[in-house]
Amino acid sequence: MMKILLTLFSLWLGGGAETNASQWKNDVLDSVAKADVANCTQYPKMSNLDAQFLCEDLLIKVSNSLYKNWLNGGDRAAKAQYIAEWWSTEDTSSLKNPLVRLHLAALLGQSGFGDVTEQREYARKHLFSGNELIQGNAIIAIGWVGNCDDVKSIVTIINMEQEGIAEEAVLSLLTLRGPRKSLSLLTELSGNVKRESLRKFIEKQLSSFG
Repeated sequence: MMKILLTLFSLWLGGGAETNASQWKNDVLDSVAKADVANCTQYPKMSNLDAQFLCEDLLIKVSNSLYKNWLNGGDRAAKAQYIAEWWSTEDTSSLKNPLVRLHLAALLGQSGFGDVTEQREYARKHLFSGNELIQGNAIIAIGWVGNCDDVKSIVTIINMEQEGIAEEAVLSLLTLRGPRKSLSLLTELSGNVKRESLRKFIEKQLSSFG
């Protein structure tokens, strides 16, 4: 779980050759088409485990294609417009699956693309999902589309100390509130958590801006 989240985080911050919006759109839709062929819109409600694992892989590839070259690939406004269109599409496709749709919400929030109330409510609905991948994506999204009222939910998730999920919630808190406003809360959390690896993770975040 943590490996997947860190992969997405590195794609978000990472580089790659500059890609114009049209090529980026085509790459995303190519990944979506492959997921659609496997009927991944239904994930995770699948009785066949092989199909479920296949769709996890294909939907993660869709998410990766969204993040690849997002920050430094040029044409950010055009890309944000495409994401807004995909969010609003009535077509039934893998873009509607929570694994992907939550990333659309996150990127709309990150791009500053107007009112994100709808995206926030969607992310909140999945914050305590029983599917770790969906929950992790909701935590990522709420960091970008949430507000101060969501801090309590994020802290609750951190206090559950679930490996990977709690760490993602720490990063989401930092995104949502910013390092300065998160300092005292994270310091308090680091003193209370029982899992040593989580405590060290929080302390590492604190040391990076303290």
